[in-house]
Amino acid sequence: MKSKLRFLFGILFLGLTACTKDAPVRPTPSLVEAWIDAPLHQSTIPLETYTIVYHGASSSGIDQFQVRIDGTILDESAPTSTGSGGSQYGTLFMGESDWLPSAPGTYMISVRARSGFSFSPYVYAEVTVNENLQLMISTPPAILTLPPTAGLPILSPPPLPTSSSTPTNTPGVCVYTALVNLFCRTGPGGSLYPAIDSLVPGQSSPVLGLSPDGFFAQIEGVNNLLPCYVPLGQNYGTMEGACDNLPTLIPPPLPPTETPQIEGCTQRQPGGEIICVHPCPAGAAPGDACIMP
Repeated sequence: MKSKLRFLFGILFLGLTACTKDAPVRPTPSLVEAWIDAPLHQSTIPLETYTIVYHGASSSGIDQFQVRIDGTILDESAPTSTGSGGSQYGTLFMGESDWLPSAPGTYMISVRARSGFSFSPYVYAEVTVNENLQLMISTPPAILTLPPTAGLPILSPPPLPTSSSTPTNTPGVCVYTALVNLFCRTGPGGSLYPAIDSLVPGQSSPVLGLSPDGFFAQIEGVNNLLPCYVPLGQNYGTMEGACDNLPTLIPPPLPPTETPQIEGCTQRQPGGEIICVHPCPAGAAPGDACIMP
């Protein structure tokens, strides 16, 4: 009888040991971000070749950008320039892709960045392509001077208003002119700061100062007149006028950031439980898309 009891306890012990397994180690992914600088979301562009400009940020570097138009891959390429690029941490990377729309209409541009085996979430910009965009520039109506009428006073027409978006270069003033669609942000450093204004190609504004690294200029917002930062360089904008003695401005503190969501896939573990893992291993079952907790 005692031998049978020992045999039963031995089987029970082995079963409990087999069910006890180490919890799977979940890799800690590096944080990867991406954003689109041009074109702006819900903007209108002409039916011609357009250069899509985008950035990515990661402490481990950016290996590749992927650009899609309406879900179809347009370009997969490495960053065109690396280095600080205005980032305080030296983690900012830029990319460009030329796109020729096939026809007028509304398109969805999506971009994501890859760092090693980690991908950023897709970022989106919806644009409208108009083949007659050059005809949309409004011309003020001519003001006709009527011949004088006996007994009535002669009124002179008022002067035409001057656009405030393209100030005239005057002595002692440094002026920034945008070359592409740009966001104007509360501080230097790409999407590290929120956008509070925007510029389209050809819009200009007085320069108030430069960031400590010299990659960003603080200007007067063209729409709301609030000070904001825009990137410098031949791909973004130019400065003309009295720009030699601009003050160096201390950037504002960075706003609190949210932890980005990391997409993985479901994987059944040896014990039967199903967890979300990243990166997704080959042949994962069930393999459904999921967000890392």
